[in-house]
Amino acid sequence: MRSPLSESELFDPDALVTAMAPLLGFGAIEDYRAGIVANLKLTVALAELVISFPLDDHEEPAEVFRA
Repeated sequence: MRSPLSESELFDPDALVTAMAPLLGFGAIEDYRAGIVANLKLTVALAELVISFPLDDHEEPAEVFRA
């Protein structure tokens, strides 16, 4: 049985930057592309850590702390 692709294997941050830059009105995107792509990859990696954390269906939400 073939294992399914993880979300990060389906995610192409460079293609996302290329597609979204004109919609967001970014003109000089090439000056920032490397940093944007790196931040998108980091964001996906961090999201995968959060999503992979096992939670029971009966877990209580955390309290709201105010200073």
